[in-house]
Amino acid sequence: MRITVVIPTCNEAGSIARVLEDIPTSLVSEVLVVDAVSTDGTADIAAAHGARVIFEPRRGYGRACLTGLAQARSPDTIVFLDGDYSDRPGELGRLVEPIRQGRADIVLGSRMTGGLFPGAMPWHAVFGNRLAAVALWRFRDGSWPIPGCAV
Repeated sequence: MRITVVIPTCNEAGSIARVLEDIPTSLVSEVLVVDAVSTDGTADIAAAHGARVIFEPRRGYGRACLTGLAQARSPDTIVFLDGDYSDRPGELGRLVEPIRQGRADIVLGSRMTGGLFPGAMPWHAVFGNRLAAVALWRFRDGSWPIPGCAV
């Protein structure tokens, strides 16, 4: 299975090396760092660690993800990681295993298992994550996860 890792970045020089070093290279075919024209050397560090760096001058996490998707070279699976080490690259094997086994088409990792520290994410990111989770759950089997809620 060809796995491409896409890492959107913007001024992540303090963490991008650790992110790239912790990616299990035996599982991954390519690593793309989509950089929003960082001013702190993030792109140079990423390239020095073997990532293919793509510059995306238009700001936004979603834009960077779409750019990474468009530049991926024939992947079977795409994994998105954050460049600030808020995701754990070493867990990649566990994340893709259900796909590898044919038990899932999509797998979502969660950083919320241990709770969210106040101020760790802006309100709109928390809202968007919850909305996406509810929508995915809804379309999974046609039922809402919240009793008494209807479409």
